[in-house]
Amino acid sequence: MAKTHKKDNITKTITTKKSVMNRLTPLLLFMVMILSSCNKETNDYVTAFPYMETDKGKWGMITTDGEVLFSQEFKNQPTVVRNGVFLVKNEANLWVT
Repeated sequence: MAKTHKKDNITKTITTKKSVMNRLTPLLLFMVMILSSCNKETNDYVTAFPYMETDKGKWGMITTDGEVLFSQEFKNQPTVVRNGVFLVKNEANLWVT
């Protein structure tokens, strides 16, 4: 009888520990993700914006310093320049760099 009681206590302890771990695991993973994301340095900033000189013209690109990189180059509006890269839709309506 004492062995059965001891086994029940061990089983309850194991079950309780598993339950606590099941509840803590998502929290621990979340904390690791938050802490690791705070440590990264990024150079992901906008260096140029699309602009259109005339109402029905083509799109060009101007830097944040006001320097015109090119004008009236694209029929479709390009995205902003990040890390030296921008996207624009081609004639087939596909995004290209």
